[in-house]
Amino acid sequence: MFARYFLASAAALGVDYSVLLGLVAATELPSHLCAAFAYLSGAIVHYALARRYVFPPGWLHRRRLAEFTGFLISGLVGLSLTVGIVYLGSQLLQPVLVSKTIAVALSFLSNYAARRYLVFRVRGSSPG
Repeated sequence: MFARYFLASAAALGVDYSVLLGLVAATELPSHLCAAFAYLSGAIVHYALARRYVFPPGWLHRRRLAEFTGFLISGLVGLSLTVGIVYLGSQLLQPVLVSKTIAVALSFLSNYAARRYLVFRVRGSSPG
């Protein structure tokens, strides 16, 4: 399951980075706001892949809006890390991709654990 999650994350990260680079190049938005929009774009792709290919049907399987909401809420830590680290990096005049890569490394495992053990938890299994 972890390997499939990694592959889904890699695909979503490709979308995330593409949107980030596109927004930075095409707009005058601050880099941390571009990073937030990019993260959310990747999260939508990640949810679709995780639901279909990574996790077995969990306790919210038939309640897709609740499941998607839980998925997004579980990603708030990752989003907060991303925005904060990219903002800090911009203040330190660090390239946006360096900051983004640091944020990715810090948020990957926390998102996996929250999604595996809370959002997609199989009914009847313990969350821990």
